[in-house]
Amino acid sequence: MAQWEYHYILAFNTEIDQINDQLVQRKMHPLFEYINQCGEEGWEMVGICPASESGNYWRILFKREKSSQ
Repeated sequence: MAQWEYHYILAFNTEIDQINDQLVQRKMHPLFEYINQCGEEGWEMVGICPASESGNYWRILFKREKSSQ
């Protein structure tokens, strides 16, 4: 049976604020570049939901199959 690992980002408009609860500098992580990078690393986007009432913050969830080590 497949086992999965997960990670998420918190984005403000088109820039990332947090990766797995770690604050990052927004200008260092443009959202669309990071999403493409995740795809290249085998992460699949499986969910997106608003993280604020204003609609400016988004929580984006990724998963990938754990590698057997």
